[in-house]
Amino acid sequence: MLTLVNILFRFGIPVFGQQHPNVIVILSDDGGYDDFGCYGGKEVYTPNIDALAQKGVRFQSAYASASVCAPSRAGLLSGRYQQRFGFEHNIS
Repeated sequence: MLTLVNILFRFGIPVFGQQHPNVIVILSDDGGYDDFGCYGGKEVYTPNIDALAQKGVRFQSAYASASVCAPSRAGLLSGRYQQRFGFEHNIS
């Protein structure tokens, strides 16, 4: 019996009622800080993003791993710095 309990705890027992956070990453090309209504933007109407922001967490700062779009996207999608796999410049 002790061996069975040890095996169960060693490999983990799913905890019922445990909630995992829902994370949404919004990647937009040329999206600025005030382009969304939840950040005070008035030019573009963004009701769905505003509703998500009202119910969740809004970040006040951002980071890009590159100053141009394609390498920055590659860094986000791969989880690595784009210089590590030779994608430092936009492809034209």
